Amino acid sequence: MITVYVPGPGGLAPLDPPPQTLPDDLVWIDMNRPNPGEEAAVEAYFGVDVPTHEERVEIEQSSRLYEEDGALFMSATILCGAQTGRPETTVVTFILKDTRLVTVRYDDPTAFTIARQRAIKAGPEAQEGKATLIVVLDAIVDRIADVLEFAGADADRLSREIFDTQKPGEPVRDYEEIIRGLGRLGTKLSKIHESLVSLSRLFQFLSTREKKLSLSNSDKAQIKSLMRDARSLYEFAASLDNKVSFLLEATLGLVNLQQNQTIKIFSVLAVVFMPPTLIASLYGMNFDLMPELHWKLGYPLAVLAMVASAVGTWSFFRWKRWL
Repeated sequence: MITVYVPGPGGLAPLDPPPQTLPDDLVWIDMNRPNPGEEAAVEAYFGVDVPTHEERVEIEQSSRLYEEDGALFMSATILCGAQTGRPETTVVTFILKDTRLVTVRYDDPTAFTIARQRAIKAGPEAQEGKATLIVVLDAIVDRIADVLEFAGADADRLSREIFDTQKPGEPVRDYEEIIRGLGRLGTKLSKIHESLVSLSRLFQFLSTREKKLSLSNSDKAQIKSLMRDARSLYEFAASLDNKVSFLLEATLGLVNLQQNQTIKIFSVLAVVFMPPTLIASLYGMNFDLMPELHWKLGYPLAVLAMVASAVGTWSFFRWKRWL
């Protein structure tokens, strides 16, 4: 499916339904899961070769950012699915030629919904491909900032669950679910790192093509601002990643403490019942020549000795503050 945007009263206006023939005044073509016919139509209109999905996911920077046939080809890894709890990344390709922009994607990042809304209201200055590209990139960076803000709130919530003193009557903390939450948060942060690194490379590539694109001072300032924002967001994401690692280690430490406490109780009980067991074993032997065998008070004295030895051992542990 493709969406064609042309100049509108407040910025850009989408053509609905998409025209059979691409208009001369188009500014932005958004290709979402395009079919071969749509790709062929765009290639014929622009005179460029739209990269395939396999070409777009190449890791090498030289394969993602290049100039060909008078057009700039820029592929970036974009965060998507953050609100679903299963964050992923998708590769989006930006093709900028003359005053027109083409975006090729196979997913629906929330940033593109934001970018469409902004482009429609951006004013006459956005009625050019390079200005629209900056609008889209700005929406992508803003979306990452929002996701990081939510991630920071999740990290604070998990920190309180881990370290706050548990009040009487509260349910026992489910450390397994906390560890799962930390794992999901760590996965989201790793996807954000990947996206920010890719975007930083794209911004650097754009900054080296300022003269070719004839960027205005305002456009140059916006690209530099996006570079700074991406750098600061990367640093913030790195600090959150360190916090998640610390929380995970702390949670595992608390789980070990709980396990050690349980083992400690069983060890103390074993030691407490060791002297009574010894007494019972002695008087459970079936020898004929046992002096206490025929005592009338033998049984109650043996029971008393067992109870006294258990209580004495327990009191010793309490006195030593081992319990």
